[in-house]
Amino acid sequence: GKWWGSENYANQQKNEKVAKLMEIAKEMDVSMVSLAIGWVIKNKNVSVALLGGSKASQLEQNIEAIEAAKKLSKETLEKIEEILGNKPKPDGFTGPSRFLKLKTNPL
Repeated sequence: GKWWGSENYANQQKNEKVAKLMEIAKEMDVSMVSLAIGWVIKNKNVSVALLGGSKASQLEQNIEAIEAAKKLSKETLEKIEEILGNKPKPDGFTGPSRFLKLKTNPL
C-alpha cells in the first residue's frame, strides 16, 4: 500500500538503533534483555520496574539486569539516550497530579 515506504524507513531506523544498542550490551558483557531492564532501573523518570517471567531463565535475566544497571555509567546512559532519541522532556512539574493534565482518561 501507500504506507510501505514509510514502514520500511521506520523499520530501518529501528534496526539501526537495535544494532547500536547491541554493541553497548556486548561492550558491557550483558544480554540485550539485561541492558534494557538495567536502563529502566537506572532511569530517573521511572518509579518502579515490575519484573516477572514464566520461566526460570527469565527470572535469572531479571536478576542479571540488576548487575547490568550497576555497570551503566552516566556516559553509557547518555549514549543510550542519544541512540533512542525518545527521552521524555519534563515540563517542570512532577508528581502524580501531572496526570490531571491528560485530556483523556488513562484507564
